[in-house]
Amino acid sequence: MNRTPDVDLVLRDYFADDGFTAPDHVLDLVEERIARQPQQRAWRVLRRDAPVNAYLKPLLAVAAVVVIAVAGISLLRQPSNSGVGGSSPSPEPTPSPSTAPSAGAVFPEWYTTNDLSAAGILPAGKATTKRFLSGSTFNVPAGWVNTTDTTDFYGLFPDTAANKAEFGLSGSTAQNIVMGIVDSPSGLVCDGVDVTGATAAELVDSLVADETLVTSEPVEVTIGGLTGTSVDAHVDPASAGSCAKDYRGRFVFLDIPGGGGKLLIVIDSAHAADFDGLLGMAMSVVESFEFDLSN
Repeated sequence: MNRTPDVDLVLRDYFADDGFTAPDHVLDLVEERIARQPQQRAWRVLRRDAPVNAYLKPLLAVAAVVVIAVAGISLLRQPSNSGVGGSSPSPEPTPSPSTAPSAGAVFPEWYTTNDLSAAGILPAGKATTKRFLSGSTFNVPAGWVNTTDTTDFYGLFPDTAANKAEFGLSGSTAQNIVMGIVDSPSGLVCDGVDVTGATAAELVDSLVADETLVTSEPVEVTIGGLTGTSVDAHVDPASAGSCAKDYRGRFVFLDIPGGGGKLLIVIDSAHAADFDGLLGMAMSVVESFEFDLSN
């Protein structure tokens, strides 16, 4: 396989420090494992109380590479237990609670995640967030999956053939609903698409002004008692950047009263042909939200 140069250098430099050289096939396996971990967009970590997170992301990425690599290579260094000399068999390792979702979470057979907050497949009917604006409620039809539920963000996707196919190819889902508390989010569509503004309307204006994108006419909306502005966007086919030209997304910015920041809701599809079908399903979920701002 072709390695990502940065990951390859990190792994080789790390193991060179202690005189251990990992075989190429081991590095291939570790890098493939890293590549298949579902990734989160940059804007999800840019909360108003964490402005330096954008600078920490590269360091965290390198740290994640090393952690996964150490875990994988350490297994190679452990001698096998042959039982010679009457030694007792080594006990089976206890699974770490940091490498599996919360107890009871069930996911589609094709999907894997390490997010401890994920609730998995949601039963049809009324659902409640546990951590993100804790106690907020919404209605969900059968076949929707919760991928994360933290104080920073909340994520959902429908169990569709398109998502299954995309996950098999890239390790990420193609159709999603993601929401988070933001200030001036970056990387909304891809790296370099950054927006600023003191209100939801100003953030949308900033998004519309980005020359990388083609946008619809902004629309004023009210969702769950919060007011704001919504706009659809996709990458301009004529742009010179490396953003995915087939991407489609709806961006809903809602003002949180009392200086509580802005709530961003993104409904997006990696493939333009699937966007309209997703939008109908997703908006019924989004418009049913009742946000609990008491916490």
